[in-house]
Amino acid sequence: MANFVITQSKNGEFRFILKADNGQVILNSEGYSSKAAALKGVESVITNSQSKNNFEQKKANNGKFYFNLKAANGRIIGTSQMYKDAAGRDNGIGYIAMELVEGEPLQAVDDLGADAAVGPALVGDDGAVGLLDRGDEGLFVERAQ
Repeated sequence: MANFVITQSKNGEFRFILKADNGQVILNSEGYSSKAAALKGVESVITNSQSKNNFEQKKANNGKFYFNLKAANGRIIGTSQMYKDAAGRDNGIGYIAMELVEGEPLQAVDDLGADAAVGPALVGDDGAVGLLDRGDEGLFVERAQ
């Protein structure tokens, strides 16, 4: 099951990462000024990952491949890890699109303590995807059945 992990850096910025079910980090967010903004970033990943046009495929100067996921306004929501080849990068893009719609329920783990806020409904291009809610072990995103 893919999951989002929300953290706060030493400079106070909030970030999220999207991890694959094998624990591999697939997407790193930009920094956000508040936890609420980071949660909106999670919502934006779910919404914007359903269109191939929102993935910018890139090749770094070192010859490795990566992608940026962009919002409709062109702003980068997150950047992938580096892949050794274009096929790996493309598989990462496919994994995100598949997992955020067809996979098991998503889990957003808040490692910031018990004061996590309940977030908004998460909505994809096909309608409501699920709700972000507070559980005993963190914030959880579960798809509506």
